[in-house]
Amino acid sequence: MARNSSSLWRGSETKMRTIPATSRLTFIEPGPRRRLTLRASVVGSVTSSMIQVPTEGKVRTPWIPARREVSRSFSSALTPWFGAVAFEALPLCSILSPLCSLTAPRARSCSSGNHPGPADTADQPSNPVCGPTLYGVSRRSKPNLVCFFASSQLRIAALDSTAAGRDDGRAMLDDPLCAAPRLRVRVPCSTSNLGPGFDLLGLSLSLELEVELRVRSGSSTHAFEELGGFAADWERENNRLPEAFDHVFGELGLRAPACSFRVRSQIPTARGLGSTGAATAAGLLLAAALAPRAPSEGELLRWGLALEGHPDNATASLLGGCTLAVPHADGLEVVRAHVHPDLVFPVAWPAMRVSTEHARKVLPAELPFADAVENPRRLVCLLEGLRRAEPELCRLGVEDRLHVPYRLPLIPGAAGALDAARRAGAFAATVSGSGSALIAISNRTRGLAVAAALAGGLEGDTVERRVLEPVRTPPRVERV
Repeated sequence: MARNSSSLWRGSETKMRTIPATSRLTFIEPGPRRRLTLRASVVGSVTSSMIQVPTEGKVRTPWIPARREVSRSFSSALTPWFGAVAFEALPLCSILSPLCSLTAPRARSCSSGNHPGPADTADQPSNPVCGPTLYGVSRRSKPNLVCFFASSQLRIAALDSTAAGRDDGRAMLDDPLCAAPRLRVRVPCSTSNLGPGFDLLGLSLSLELEVELRVRSGSSTHAFEELGGFAADWERENNRLPEAFDHVFGELGLRAPACSFRVRSQIPTARGLGSTGAATAAGLLLAAALAPRAPSEGELLRWGLALEGHPDNATASLLGGCTLAVPHADGLEVVRAHVHPDLVFPVAWPAMRVSTEHARKVLPAELPFADAVENPRRLVCLLEGLRRAEPELCRLGVEDRLHVPYRLPLIPGAAGALDAARRAGAFAATVSGSGSALIAISNRTRGLAVAAALAGGLEGDTVERRVLEPVRTPPRVERV
């Protein structure tokens, strides 16, 4: 019964169980019918300096730091082979994987090279291993059983070595938590609305939020190691990044590990360029990379909506490209729109900020019927204009009666700056999100001139401008 090893952690089949922190670990070798039974509960604290691991009738001794406390609540990711207490016993490697450093004889790290462990002598010093560590497994032998302890979580996986596609019979475990003690993700900013696409349309653009994460052992709280660039304006308390991170683990019924974050942001805050949506996306993606069960795309989108209250920015930052996100009773439906490769998006923003909450308060509670029906018509023109890079369709498409007329007065000089951008060759120009940034649609040859015109029309001593490209691919979490 061969299974793809990566599906054990990242597939939809993975089941979640909780086991109490009470007793000790018991391993039983395969019986005559080649079934491996594993009885597992969790040691309240490790008081012995060594734990014995049975393998092929012999005992190997991984080195584990004495008195490492493991008394918190633990969760285990049990593969589809798990029913009651039984695994299918093809050559399997049953692994208890760590959040803490550990050592093991002849250990092999899947991510960071080989880490030689102690041999058979009891006086050899321990050597921490931070990657997923396992023994070689012979297809002709009984399973090797490797026991790892963690400081805040315990996870159990069964791994079929024949499914890993390796000629030497060794199993490889794609364990995102153990293989990447430090993770990094770069998430694009986004503009939203573009006129008539209110709380619907999002477009990811080429200003980035970069976040590095490191799991903190021996701590129960998150911390920021660095807040660089525009992230220097962030509040350390009530911050969306750790909030989104914790939200994923909460939805999975787990306690999130404490992490430290290093953040560098090119995205100005409270300017209508999706800084909060990018932080939401970064927190969701990093948590998904660490979680025992990887959430589906639909779950991440739904949780992004729950955190943000509107789907446009977070959806664009999570998926890349131009997206139209429609909430419904069962989740979120996302339609992707094409953006012509010749289009760029000049932006300019003043020093003043406009919070989304304040920008929503100025909107009317009711609209005339004629205004309400006009926006869907304009949205059709906008989407076709973006697809064809057609100036007239873009110009007609960004006209809006729902929010732009009420938000322009919040941005000194905005109306004149939009007119200046059109005169400089922009196909169209409008407010980015809730402001205070302004955004235009332009071809590449006029992009710099349009950005200068937008910036020149805005009032204030400090006005920044950029020419942004669409980001067409979703962000990826990588190991550092």
